[in-house]
Amino acid sequence: MVPVGLHDIEPCTPLPWHLFDGDGHLVAERDRQFGSEEELALLWRDGPLFRDRLHTPASASSHAFGTRQTAVPALKSGTVLQARRRDLAAADVYRCRFIGTLDDTLFVSLPQAMTGGAAWQVGDPISFRTFSGKDIYAFTATVSQTCSAPTGFVVLNRLSAVARQPLRSAQRVQTRIAATIRYSADAASGPLAMVNDLSATGALLRVLQTDLRPRQEVILGMVLDLPEGHEDVSLSGTIVTANQSEHPLLALAFDRNMDVKQRALLHRCVAIRLGDA
Repeated sequence: MVPVGLHDIEPCTPLPWHLFDGDGHLVAERDRQFGSEEELALLWRDGPLFRDRLHTPASASSHAFGTRQTAVPALKSGTVLQARRRDLAAADVYRCRFIGTLDDTLFVSLPQAMTGGAAWQVGDPISFRTFSGKDIYAFTATVSQTCSAPTGFVVLNRLSAVARQPLRSAQRVQTRIAATIRYSADAASGPLAMVNDLSATGALLRVLQTDLRPRQEVILGMVLDLPEGHEDVSLSGTIVTANQSEHPLLALAFDRNMDVKQRALLHRCVAIRLGDA
C-alpha cells in the first residue's frame, strides 16, 4: 500500500482514492470531502493511512493472542495498551499498541510517555491494561529487548497475572471508519465522527468539539467495507454518554427498530471483522 500523509489532502477537496488503515480496512471512501484541517487531523489521529489496498483485510482472529495455547488475552493488532512500570513508587503512565505474539513473547510499539516517564529498559516489569471491545484485560510482562529501527518496537516475555473482566455482552470490534453525524433525516451532511468501535447495538465515536448531549437522537452515516463491495448505511440512534475533552468520545446506542437490511449489513460487517464470516 502507498502511504498518504495529512498534507497530501486539501480540505473541501474530494479524495482522489479510497483511504485504508494498516490492516487494509476502509477508513474513508473515494470522493469523500472533509471540511477543515481539524477534520483531517482527526482522520489521522490514530495512525497512518494508505491508498491502493493490495491485500485482503485481516480478520480479528488472524491478529489475536491465543492462536497458540497461551494464558494471554485475545487482542487485535493495533489495540491500544495502557502501561505502567511496576518498579517505580509513583508509576508513570505510557501508551503503546499491541503488534502481535510469537509463542509466549509479546511485541508492542515503542511506548509514548503520557506523564513524562523515562524510556523502558531491559528487565523492567510492565503492567498492562486494555479494553478489547468486550472485555477489560490486565496482565504483566518483562521487557527483554527494545528495537528502534527500522520500525520501533519492544519485546516482552514472562507474561503473568492475566485478569479478564467481561464488560459488554455484545460482540464489538475496534474500527477506524470516517462517518457523519446528522441531526435529522433531512440534513444533507454533518460533522465528522470517527467510529472507534462497532457492534450490532451501538458504536463509540470520536468527534471534534460538539454540543451533542446524552439522550439526543442522531443519524450515523458511513460506508461499510464488505467483500461484495462498499455499502452505505444510515443508522438512527441515541447518544448515551458524551464527554467534553479536546476530541470528545460519544457512546451511541442504535435504535432497536432499525431497518432490516441495515441491520443485516451491520451484523455482517461486525462478523467479518471478528473472523466469524
